[in-house]
Amino acid sequence: MRTMLKNRLHAVLHRRGVLAPAKMDLFTKQGRQWLKTLTLDEAGRQILDRQMAVIDELERVIDQSTASLRTLARSQRWCKREALLRTMPGIGADHAIDDPGGAGDVERFKSRAASAITRAGTGGA
Repeated sequence: MRTMLKNRLHAVLHRRGVLAPAKMDLFTKQGRQWLKTLTLDEAGRQILDRQMAVIDELERVIDQSTASLRTLARSQRWCKREALLRTMPGIGADHAIDDPGGAGDVERFKSRAASAITRAGTGGA
C-alpha cells in the first residue's frame, strides 16, 4: 500500500509537469521539505498532503508491527523456529512467524540445504 501511494504521489506530480531534482528521494527529510515548497493547484496540494499523511500513518503502523514481531520472535515459542527460518534467503521475522510460504514444522529441517531440497522435491517455492 505504501508503495502504491508513493507511486500515485509521483503520478500527481507528473500530471502537473513537476519533476523532482535528479536522484532526490521525495520521502526523505530533504524530499519532503522540497514537496512542501512546491506551488501546486488546490487539488494537487490536497492530494499530495493527504497521501503523505497516509504514507506517514502506514510507516508508523509498519514500524509498530515490525517492533512487535521482533519482540515475538524472541519469545520462547518462536525463537528457535525464527532463527532457523531466517537463515533462508528472503525470510524475515514476519515470514518466519507467520509462515506464509507453508514451510510447516521447521523441526524437520536439519539444515538450510535440507530445507531447499525438501522444497525442490515437493514443488515448493
